Amino acid sequence: MNKNLRNSNIELLRILCMLFVIGGHIIMKYGTYDIGITEYYIGNILRSFFIVAVNCFVIISGFFSIKLNIKKLIKMSIQVTFYSIIIYVITLILGIHNFNIKNDILVIFSLFTKRYWYITIYFILCIVSPLLNIIVEKLNKYQFKYMVFISFILFYCFPTICYIINSPTITADSGYGLINFICLYFLGRYIKIYYNDKKSKLFYATGYILSSLALFLANNILTKLLGFYFNSFISYDTIFLFMSSFMLFMLFKNINLNSKIINNLAKYALVAFIIHMHPTFIDYLFYNIFRIKDYSGISYLVIIFIIPIVIYCLSWVIEWVRVKLFDSIENTFIDKILNNKKYKKDKIGLA
Repeated sequence: MNKNLRNSNIELLRILCMLFVIGGHIIMKYGTYDIGITEYYIGNILRSFFIVAVNCFVIISGFFSIKLNIKKLIKMSIQVTFYSIIIYVITLILGIHNFNIKNDILVIFSLFTKRYWYITIYFILCIVSPLLNIIVEKLNKYQFKYMVFISFILFYCFPTICYIINSPTITADSGYGLINFICLYFLGRYIKIYYNDKKSKLFYATGYILSSLALFLANNILTKLLGFYFNSFISYDTIFLFMSSFMLFMLFKNINLNSKIINNLAKYALVAFIIHMHPTFIDYLFYNIFRIKDYSGISYLVIIFIIPIVIYCLSWVIEWVRVKLFDSIENTFIDKILNNKKYKKDKIGLA
């Protein structure tokens, strides 16, 4: 087997998850909160299936293990900053965005001001990963299993109950913070090292579907009972999300797939997130360019699947061009920052 074609199944999952992220943002921007209308059911059912994306990304990182690489972190910082500034300038010139020095500083330095919340938390996860990997190395199987189980109880079971009784959770961040990322990272490591996988792809596919449907039904039932739109179970730290993320990851883990095309398409997945989520551009993109509010019924269902593919493909092309034009310059710049020294692994795992 060509080593360059390995793990295409997981690369396909990366692509699917990014399409899920974009589709989920379309649903959020559309605002399907009117209970009982067709768009309410289309949006909320699909969102219940799409919402696993972020958790799956982190499980993937845990499965393969993050090896702290300073050069890669700098390249990520440059990539995010590049698009933050370029898109900001373009929207300013075109009159899409009005100048506001206080808010614009936050946009320009988006990596460190959490304008892209996922990238910021993931960046921190990379920084602390050597310590997390030491914990994994020091624990035996049963200790590790106990830690994953306790994390599941504290940070997924308890929050699910808290959302029902309208009580603050332990982390108070709905799973958008570092604690959830660390828990999922450990889950991915446990799957890789210890999980004895004897289930079929059908089992995991069924588990993903049932978990996602249970998420929708739980939200919808409480919406009906409370008389207002309830979507707290969409939070990343619920039993529903934990189970559906696990099931979807395991489904793709068990798929045997080797494709250079898929690997290449997955290479620039993160850029689709950066471009479409830019704070000065996202509303214009969905409301003015794609005009998502003009669609309803079946046409609304169709655009939820079509628009993410269009955005992903265009973002891929844009990043491909950027890499071709600036990659050598970027590498030279980074090498100078690092004083042309190659970082070797040390006791805390730098590479």
